[in-house]
Amino acid sequence: MSKPKSSTTLSSIQSTMLGQSPTLEQINQAQAENDYSEIAKSNSVEAPNEFVIFKLVNTKKKGNIYVDGINDTINPKTDKVERMRLLSGVDTLWVKDQKDITKEYVDSNRRSLMFEGKILRIPSWDTIAIEYARTCSHCIDNPKRRSGSKMEFFEWNPKKQAEEALKKQHFMIDAMQKALSVPEDIMRKHALYLNVSFIDEVGFPKETASIRRDYALKAQQDPQRFMETYDSPLVEISFLVKKALSDSKIDIGRERNKAFWGTGKFICSIPPHQNVHEYLVEFASAGSPEARDFLEQLRFSIK
Repeated sequence: MSKPKSSTTLSSIQSTMLGQSPTLEQINQAQAENDYSEIAKSNSVEAPNEFVIFKLVNTKKKGNIYVDGINDTINPKTDKVERMRLLSGVDTLWVKDQKDITKEYVDSNRRSLMFEGKILRIPSWDTIAIEYARTCSHCIDNPKRRSGSKMEFFEWNPKKQAEEALKKQHFMIDAMQKALSVPEDIMRKHALYLNVSFIDEVGFPKETASIRRDYALKAQQDPQRFMETYDSPLVEISFLVKKALSDSKIDIGRERNKAFWGTGKFICSIPPHQNVHEYLVEFASAGSPEARDFLEQLRFSIK
């Protein structure tokens, strides 16, 4: 049997000061109290110290930034624009559900979100503030938010951000691999559509390898646009128009703001200050009888 711990109760201290030894009953009582205390501490729930983190989109803002605790946004339950109000001691956000609250209480208990160093830290136990931050129109993660806020922020989720970054990197690599492997004829048409120059800095035509390098660079810089336009019919139309203009098969100098075929046949009028190439691409893809005739003639003339 283990030796009992020494007593630390007030009575035992007093007994010791008086030169008296604690009784067995006092020792057992002190031991029991100590055991109960240790059990209570081991079974207690630690106060959470985790935070939900939000970061400002505009990293140029300096100092403490405050986001008002009143906001008109889409209520996900009703899918209608309703007013939220963040108040201390109130467990609902929607003003319509905040019953029997006086103006004085609102004025004394209004809350706001404070970003320190572009970062907002909300304790995980403050669920109502977290809900407000996630639901308000300033949070770009909210799929139902109304755009236009000058205080845009997002929820910082390292795992999610890492996954998204990896996904974007894979997407960029896929785009670059496509750029490096696509047949030359397709590459040239798409490269022209993406405004890759076929002329070098001293005015000489680029070699195919140089064009492909710049084409792959476009894929790296903007993989989203690269992939979205790769199979677009506008790529072929844009190529045909550029080719017809460069080969003088389309004449835009005969009359101001008008386009003609080299044979003198009228094609269409071009609005003032409109880019000729862009307008002709738009005209060819319009789907009207005139547009279909123009596109058919383009395909026939550029072989």
